[in-house]
Amino acid sequence: MFLIHVNCSFHCIECVVLTDTSRPAKGEEVNGKDYHFVTKAEFEADIVSNKFVEHGELDKNLYGTSLDAVRQVINTGKICILVLHPEVCLVGLMKF
Repeated sequence: MFLIHVNCSFHCIECVVLTDTSRPAKGEEVNGKDYHFVTKAEFEADIVSNKFVEHGELDKNLYGTSLDAVRQVINTGKICILVLHPEVCLVGLMKF
């Protein structure tokens, strides 16, 4: 079950599902801890392959929540809540 709340990341009790982004890491950000950092080409290929629950663009960078990241949480028995940030233009929102 997914609850949609407006305000893009997935949250669940005691964990956060990391989003993918095409932007470079800032300062002390760590791949796999703060975001999953990928190239723009990799991100675009994943869009074409329908690997995102949702994705959008902000400041010429792509952001999205992958199906794999959501499945990892679901497989632990937790429920994800999608929190959409209106400043990100949602390009795609997959229906379950």
